[in-house]
Amino acid sequence: MFPLNREFIENFVEKYVKPPVYFDEAHHSNFNPYYVGSIVIRRSLDKEKAFYVVLAISLIALTLESGLAYSVINKGLEFVFKILVKEEKVNVEEIIEKLEKEGYDRRILEKIVKEVGG
Repeated sequence: MFPLNREFIENFVEKYVKPPVYFDEAHHSNFNPYYVGSIVIRRSLDKEKAFYVVLAISLIALTLESGLAYSVINKGLEFVFKILVKEEKVNVEEIIEKLEKEGYDRRILEKIVKEVGG
């Protein structure tokens, strides 16, 4: 298209296009994503940064796939809930006595507690 539209393209670019400019190369018949991807990575990142990016992604994948992330999150949530939710020890006998004073049948309450496993 360039030879037929050279003047239009030059005017358009001069007036409207500001860097950076990206070209879609995926529609060529000889498109090779590995080649294009390699060029983009090499131009965007130096070798040290690229190493750290690949290392970080690898560690994240390893952590997720090994189940370690689940274990860490589970232990963390248990710790948080332990801090936020204080466990109270309850005397079942006192509760039965209070409910009996409110008019509940003591035998039925004791049967319920026994069936539940208290």
